[in-house]
Amino acid sequence: MSRPAYRDSSVLAYTAAHDLVLITRNVRDFIRLNEQWVALRDWGVLARPHAGILISLGVVPEREWADLVMDLVLHPQCPPLQDQLLLWHAVANRWETDNPYSHQRRRAITL
Repeated sequence: MSRPAYRDSSVLAYTAAHDLVLITRNVRDFIRLNEQWVALRDWGVLARPHAGILISLGVVPEREWADLVMDLVLHPQCPPLQDQLLLWHAVANRWETDNPYSHQRRRAITL
């Protein structure tokens, strides 16, 4: 049985409405959606923040990806995830924050 396909924007809206952190490997689409979400929030069109988006950059085995996510969200110094997009940069072996409208778009996160 196949699962129904949902638009990425619907997935982000659903996770925001239910205060769920979105965990994905879909880099291109969710970076773009986060950019749009941030702009709409800045303009006052969207009142509700999303609970966070976590994306892996590079090849990360499923089990390792799950462990990385859990290590992040359970870490005592986990940064606030609300309206944030964090990327696991596999080559650099670190989490980075994506700031779409900043002069320094990506910044490493120190835990």
